[in-house]
Amino acid sequence: MSNRYNLRNIRILLTEGFTEEELRRFCYEVPDFRPVYERLSQSMGKAEVVGRLIEFAERKLLIEDLLVWVKENNPARYESHQPYDDSPYSLPQERTEALLNSLKRERAIHIKNLRRLEETKAQYGPLDVPLYIQNAIDQTQENLKRIEDSISEMEAGNMRIRRK
Repeated sequence: MSNRYNLRNIRILLTEGFTEEELRRFCYEVPDFRPVYERLSQSMGKAEVVGRLIEFAERKLLIEDLLVWVKENNPARYESHQPYDDSPYSLPQERTEALLNSLKRERAIHIKNLRRLEETKAQYGPLDVPLYIQNAIDQTQENLKRIEDSISEMEAGNMRIRRK
């Protein structure tokens, strides 16, 4: 059975309904989601954790399992962020703007971190950059791309979002 889910509402639900630590713990404790936990780094913020969790759940057809967990652990938020299926552009403008602003703040933090990492890298010769610095740069660039993709997706859909 192929369901079409409202990933925007699910993203808002996870972002507003749970802390980053709660989401990481869920990924660790629920065996089907352990692969997500294993791919999370400490430098990832809440938006990346939510993004990876949703991407994985969608790819592995586990969105229903994720929503069941959410409903059990935060029923009030679960009820307030519906619908979760068949209406991809039903998110109210206020929530969209709040999430978009949150993503933009997180993007600014990653840009600042990337700038600092690049400055640190410049202190070494091109062949002498420590691996941990290069890995941190690569991870930060990946995170930044994921956030920018989310921002672009949200801004593209903004014109079709209903107002309450």
